[in-house]
Amino acid sequence: MASKRTPRGAALLRVLVLVLASAALWPAAAAHAAGEGLGWSTPDYLSPDGAAGMAPSVATLADGSPVALWAEDDGSGFFPVVASKPLAGDWSRPSAIASEPIDAPSSYSFGPRFGVTPGGQYVAAWLIHRSQLIGGTPTSVPIVEGATGTISAGAAPGYAPHLIADADAPHGHAFSRTPRVLMTPEGEGVIAYPYTDCCGGVFLGLTALGNASPLGTPGLPGTSIASSIGLGGSNTDDSPAIPSVALPPLSTTWISSANNVEAAVATSPSYVLDGVPANSALLYRTTDPSSWGAGDRISLHALPLQGFGASVGVLATGDPIVTAPSGDGRLLLWRGGTVTTIDPDVGSVQSEAAIATAWDGSAAIAYQAIDRASGALVVRAVTLSAVGGVSDPVTLSSTGATARRPVVAYAPDGTVHVAWGQSGGALTGVDSAYKLPDHDWASSAVIHGLSDVGRVSMAVASDGFVTLVAQVNAGTGWRVAAFTHANPAAPRNVQRPQIHASADPAVAGTVLTCTPGTWTANPTSYRFEWLVDGASTGGPVASSAHTVTSGEIGHAIVCRVTASNPAGSGQAESDSVTPGGASAAGGSGGSDGSGGGPGTPHVRGVRAHGDEVTVTVGCPAGASSCPALTVQMLTTAGARASAAKAKAKRKHGKRRRRPKATVLGRVVARLHPGQTRKVTVKLNRAGRKLLKRHHGKLRVRVQVRAGKRTISTKAVTLHRPRPRHHRRHRARRRR
Repeated sequence: MASKRTPRGAALLRVLVLVLASAALWPAAAAHAAGEGLGWSTPDYLSPDGAAGMAPSVATLADGSPVALWAEDDGSGFFPVVASKPLAGDWSRPSAIASEPIDAPSSYSFGPRFGVTPGGQYVAAWLIHRSQLIGGTPTSVPIVEGATGTISAGAAPGYAPHLIADADAPHGHAFSRTPRVLMTPEGEGVIAYPYTDCCGGVFLGLTALGNASPLGTPGLPGTSIASSIGLGGSNTDDSPAIPSVALPPLSTTWISSANNVEAAVATSPSYVLDGVPANSALLYRTTDPSSWGAGDRISLHALPLQGFGASVGVLATGDPIVTAPSGDGRLLLWRGGTVTTIDPDVGSVQSEAAIATAWDGSAAIAYQAIDRASGALVVRAVTLSAVGGVSDPVTLSSTGATARRPVVAYAPDGTVHVAWGQSGGALTGVDSAYKLPDHDWASSAVIHGLSDVGRVSMAVASDGFVTLVAQVNAGTGWRVAAFTHANPAAPRNVQRPQIHASADPAVAGTVLTCTPGTWTANPTSYRFEWLVDGASTGGPVASSAHTVTSGEIGHAIVCRVTASNPAGSGQAESDSVTPGGASAAGGSGGSDGSGGGPGTPHVRGVRAHGDEVTVTVGCPAGASSCPALTVQMLTTAGARASAAKAKAKRKHGKRRRRPKATVLGRVVARLHPGQTRKVTVKLNRAGRKLLKRHHGKLRVRVQVRAGKRTISTKAVTLHRPRPRHHRRHRARRRR
C-alpha cells in the first residue's frame, strides 16, 4: 500500500538538507529564481516492496489529480496497474487493467504506456506474447494489445481489452518495441508502434484514436511508414532507433482551420518514397488524427537531417519542428524549411531529444550530450520563442554524474520543467530544473542516494503542480516512486472571482459574498478588497463578506482578490454588481454565463469588428469536462421586426408572425478545463444579404450553446466595410 502523502508545498523541511548538500554541484550559471526551494516531496512508493514495479507513466485529471500507470510483478507475472491520488487523499491501491500478464519490461523502461483525457478517459497499450500463425505454424510472438476505460481519482478504474496490432493481420509482423500513446483532451490521437514485416522491412505502425478508443480494424495497423532504422539493441523506449511522434500543445489552435498539422512523425525512410531521399527525416502530416489510416497525407518532406535520433514537435501555430544530430557533433533544428544549429557542441546524442510546445507558440528542447571538458553525459536544454528565436544551450545536470533520458513539460504560466535520471555515486537518483518566464534556469534535486534509476515520467496539472513518477532502486529492487513539487511561481487567475448576494436585487443591508475563483500554483491564502466605483472601502482583508450601505445604492461594487503562495501573489477582480439595479453578467451567474459551475462556460468581451464579431469564451479549470460550444451570431429583435415589417408590406399589408431569430454565422469551439479563447464569427450568405438590406449597419447578438444551456450576450452593431476603391477615392479627394 502507498505510504501517507506529504501535503503539497510542505516538503521543504524534509528535503532542505538534501537540497543544501547538493547545491554546490549545480551549474553556477543557473540563477536562483523567485520561489526556488519550495522543494519536492518525499517519495510515495506506489508499488509494494518486494514486488518489482517498473516503467511508470503519469498524467493528470482536470482537477489536478495525478494518475500513474506501470508494470508490476505480483508473483505470477507483470500486470499493467493504475493508481490515482485525490487532491485531499492518499494514492489508491494499484489496480490491474488486464486479466493476464503482459511482457515484462526491461531494466530501463520498455513497458505499458497510456494517454488520459481531463475527464478521466484513458487508452493504454502494451506488448504481450501470444500464439500466432506464422507461415502456417503456431508461434509465440509479441503483439500490441491494450485497454480503455475511465479513471476517477481514488477509485479502481474499469477496463475493456483491445487488440491493436497482431502478426496474423497482416501476416508475419513482429512487434518488439513499446507502443506510444498520444491523445488530445478530446480523446483523439494515435498509437504508434515500430514493427518488422515478414521480409525484414522496418515500419512504424499507426492506429488512430477517436473518443478515447482505437479506430479501424482490430489487429491491423491503420497506416504504415517505412523506416531504415534497425530495431536492434537494448529494449528501451528512448532509443534513437524509435521514430518520434508528436501532437500539438493543448491550445485553441487544435480546432483552428489555420492548424494544418495535427500530428507529425520523424523517422528515416528505407528507400526513395514519393521523392524522399534515403537517410533523411520523414515528416508525416495529417489534417485530423481520426483520419490516420485513411491515407489523408497532405505532404511528405525531405529534411536535410540525419534521421537517426530525430525528434518531432508541433507548435501551437500548427507548424512542425524537428531536431536531429548532424553526425559531426552538432544538434540541428528544422523549422519552416530552414535548418539551423541549436547546439554546436553536443558531442553525441544517445537518445532522441524531448520536445515540449506551449500554447503561445514557444517550445523547449531537452537532450543528452557529451560534456567536452569532463566527458560526462549531461542534460542540456534550449528554448524557442514564439517568434522563432533560439536561446543559448544550458547544461542543467552536474558534470559529476551521468545524466540520461530527460523529460520536459510546460506549466500553465509558461514555466518550463525538465527532469531526468542519473548515476554517479551519491548523485545517483532523479534531478530536475525549471525556468520561469523571463528568468534563468534553476535546478533542484528530487532524490539522491539510490542504487539505480530507470524511466522518469512527468505531468503538470492545471494548477501548476508537477508530479514525477520514477522507476528507482534503493538497494531492495525496482519500485515506482511518486514526487510532487509546488510550481515555483506566483498564483495566476484562471477563472475570475464572483460576487453572490443574499438578496436579489441587492439593497442596503444585503450581504455580498465573494468567491475567489480558480488559480494556478495552489494559493495558500486569499485576501479580499471591496471597491465602490473603483475606490477601496478599506483595503485587503481576510473576510470575503461585505454589507451594502445606503450610500452604495446605485454604485458599482467590485471584489478584488489577492491570492498568495510562498512564491508571490496575484490579483483578479470580479464583474461588478450595482445594488438597487441590475447585477453584472459575471457577478452572480448572469446572462453571459461567467458565473457557472463546473462544466459551465463563461462568456464575455463581445466586440464587433466591421462585419464580424469576436467573443471570449472559457471553461472552468475545475470542470471534469467541457461541452462543445456552438457560437452563433443572430439577428436582434429590432432586425427581426424590421424584416417582418418589410415582408408584410410586400404581402399587401397582411400581418405576419414575427419570425424566429436568423442565424447569421456559426462556429463550433472545443475547450479543455481552464482554457480561455477568442472566437470570431463571420457572416454567412444570409447575414451578408441582411447587412446589405440594412444599408451596411446591423444590430446582432451572440448566442453560445453548451449542451442544454444557452447563453446570450449583449447586442453589438456590425458595419459593412467600405469598398477599397471607395476608400481610395476618398483619400484622393482629401489630397
